[in-house]
Amino acid sequence: MELILFLSYIIFIISFYFSRTYKSFNAGLLIILFIIFIGPVVYYSYLNGTSYKIFSNQAYNTFMKIGVFTNLYSAFLILFTKNLNSSLKFNDYKDKRLRLTKLQVIIFTFIFMITLAYILYNIKYFPIYAIFESGEFDQRIEQSGAIQGYHVMSTFMFFIIPSIFFYINNSKASKLIKLLSFVTTIFILVSGGNKGILLFFILFIWIYLFKYKINIRLVMYTIVSFIVFALFSPSEDFITSALRRFFVTQGAGLIARVELVISNISINVENANSIIFQLIYRTIGGAHPTFIIGNFILQYGIFLGMLISCIIILIVIVSGALLQYKNAVAGLAWLQFSIVYLMGMSGYAGVSTIYRLLIIYSMIVLFAFITPKLKSRDES
Repeated sequence: MELILFLSYIIFIISFYFSRTYKSFNAGLLIILFIIFIGPVVYYSYLNGTSYKIFSNQAYNTFMKIGVFTNLYSAFLILFTKNLNSSLKFNDYKDKRLRLTKLQVIIFTFIFMITLAYILYNIKYFPIYAIFESGEFDQRIEQSGAIQGYHVMSTFMFFIIPSIFFYINNSKASKLIKLLSFVTTIFILVSGGNKGILLFFILFIWIYLFKYKINIRLVMYTIVSFIVFALFSPSEDFITSALRRFFVTQGAGLIARVELVISNISINVENANSIIFQLIYRTIGGAHPTFIIGNFILQYGIFLGMLISCIIILIVIVSGALLQYKNAVAGLAWLQFSIVYLMGMSGYAGVSTIYRLLIIYSMIVLFAFITPKLKSRDES
């Protein structure tokens, strides 16, 4: 079954390249499907890994079958949306740096200041404060419930602020303004102790700004991200821990959910992430999210859960293609990248997920409205 899974991912890669999705707003799918389905199988089947392993062979094989279907289904959707891709290429707007409009400056500054003020006002509850005060990482805020409104404000911290940074980065703003916005964005991203979003931020820069090329700036960004991971990681072997958490953890969470479904154990979506965390780590006070399929199959069974997930994946991919067709700019690309990230790494966790998506889609509409339409090569 492992070879069939790998073959299905190769088919996805072929469709990914043939449809030029590697240049589209949905490029994040390549990373997500690898993390969820390929990474864990390599770890468990070929490296004989044991971390997070609380599942049976039956659950493992079912997980791989789900992976085969998801890879092939995603490949079909990418080919289906091929004609929706914009004729604008990313180097078009990179070479044509525009001044931010007055309306953009007002909106972006307001969001930046409100988000930064929220963090500074509650700074003593943030993990970054504990790091500098005691040198020890406590726990992420969403796990502690220490401050009000974090689920809403963290959406701005992790997803909206980086979008604004990319708008500033692609503008005619001074180098000082760009540097300050970059440093502030990094501070905001790491303040909540979420290491994964920082790594995806670097991956986004690699895909959309550096066009998959490796250069000294990318190396520097990567070094910074690993230093931050080391600061927030309780493990002494943080490199191995980082690789395992990035390539295995989320997929292992999906296998654990398949195990519960096979064992006829029903769990409410709202509590699934914390319960899976308890089962895997044998402790409380954390959450273990996974791919969008995971919690839906827990609540509705494999068939209906997969059907609902297929509809959501369809909406995400089609909306990304349509968004790029309307306005291909890096700031909007990040917002779509964020939705793909949430679908792959956070899944569905009830009301909190709906809040996040409503905020992100609202910002997509707002940012698209205030973004001047760029001409494609055909129009210029």
